[in-house]
Parts: sequence; structure tokens; C-alpha cells
Amino acid sequence: MDVAVSTERHVGARAVWDPATVTQLFCAFAEPDAIGLSSVLGQLAPVARHEPYGITARLSAGAPRQVLAPIAPGLVVPVTVVWGRADRVIPAAQAESVAGAVSHLIDDAGHMPQMERPAEVQAAIEDTIAQAG
Repeated sequence: MDVAVSTERHVGARAVWDPATVTQLFCAFAEPDAIGLSSVLGQLAPVARHEPYGITARLSAGAPRQVLAPIAPGLVVPVTVVWGRADRVIPAAQAESVAGAVSHLIDDAGHMPQMERPAEVQAAIEDTIAQAG
């Protein structure tokens, strides 16, 4: 289990959209090739899954030691973000914050465009696949 302390205002389980907002991590294990935030701490001080302890670290953009870690290993471009233009839970402007991603804003859709406008979401996915060749 990973716990991230973030400057973002939200409650509960949610993906970290902007790693710069994470100020502290608590991880039950930390392996460099793990998926998720535990890969960050795995780069600093690996802790195997079978160990009886975990690891924590405070993070700061101005820290003297910088870590580059795969938060989503295996994720390659192109990335497509499909978002409902009328999303009242997470503003559609957030779609533009995913660096290097192609954004598809779906008109007349809110927080669940895959349920509200499935044909448009399918078209966005197929377009991404076609462009990837």
C-alpha cells in the first residue's frame, strides 16, 4: 500500500496527476521496478515485499537529490486523455496538464464520458491507435 501526502485538495483514493504536488510518501515496500509511487522510493532505498518494515520520504522540488522514477512503467507515447468537457468533479482544463498527451474533450459529457458518450470515447481511442501505426 502506498500513501501520498499531496498539496492537492481531494479525499480518498485518486491517481496522482501532478507528481510535483506530492510532499511525502509512505510505502509498505519500495522496489525500483514496481508500478506506482513505490518505484520512486525504490530508486532511493529499495525495500522488498517480504521485509517487516516499509519506508517513508519527504519530497521537495528543491531537494539536492533528484530521482527519476517510472510512476507508470511501460507507459509509452502516444498518450490520449479523454475527458468530459462538462466534468464538474475534475475540471476539463486538467486534461491539458498531462505532458505530451493528446487531449480529446467530449462535448455533452461530464465525469464519465465512457458511459455518457461511448461512441465518441471509442472514436478517440481508435484515432490514437491509428496514429500510433
